[in-house]
Amino acid sequence: MNQDFKYDDLLATRWIRELTDSEQAGLESLFSSVPALRERWEEDIAVLDGVGALPDVHVSSNFTHQVMTSLARRVGEDVGAKKPVAEVTWMERLGFLPKLGMGLALVLAVFGSFLQYKEGDSAKLVESLAIVTESDTVPSVEELQHFEAIQMLAQVPMDVDWELIAATE
Repeated sequence: MNQDFKYDDLLATRWIRELTDSEQAGLESLFSSVPALRERWEEDIAVLDGVGALPDVHVSSNFTHQVMTSLARRVGEDVGAKKPVAEVTWMERLGFLPKLGMGLALVLAVFGSFLQYKEGDSAKLVESLAIVTESDTVPSVEELQHFEAIQMLAQVPMDVDWELIAATE
């Protein structure tokens, strides 16, 4: 594989210019390692010399157009013609606007969904507050006068409760 690369590199160099002495020595070492390359080299050099001996041909300035027109005549279509308007889709006519509109619609849908979600939570909160405020469990002023004593009862150590439970069993 490496020898093929060296061979191709030397052949490309030979196409452009004559080989230097070091390149010629590398080519000879390549021939000594792979004798079949010498025949291939001679054939390739004969082709290169034959192509190089061909006279230059003047090509007209509109050569590509002439070739394409000739091909179009053979195929039966006009290469230089534009697409008919019916073949151009509305997406092509408007460019990036449909993509921009779709993106905006997506953003609005997400934002609307978020607002609806938040409104649903606040409606649930309002309903639960209405239920709580309708109850008549607000303590009277007389009950609130003994609030500190009731708070003191709530701070009794837990050992007393265990003793009470054990006593009831």
